[in-house]
Amino acid sequence: MATFLRAFGRFFTKHPLAGNGLVYGTLYVGAEFSQQTITRKLLTDPPQDIDRPTLARYAVMGTFIYSPILYN
Repeated sequence: MATFLRAFGRFFTKHPLAGNGLVYGTLYVGAEFSQQTITRKLLTDPPQDIDRPTLARYAVMGTFIYSPILYN
């Protein structure tokens, strides 16, 4: 586990923009997935499927568009 964490930290040190993209992409997709799970699975009757194309768009926007813009 310590080796994994060390490698993870080294990756963020060597490639900060890629690490930023990884973090923002994960956060954007995770937030949208959580929202869709609540609104489509819990609050609707009958439950609807998760909208995967929307999740893919959020992944692209969070990873490749917003992360370089917000990188400082």
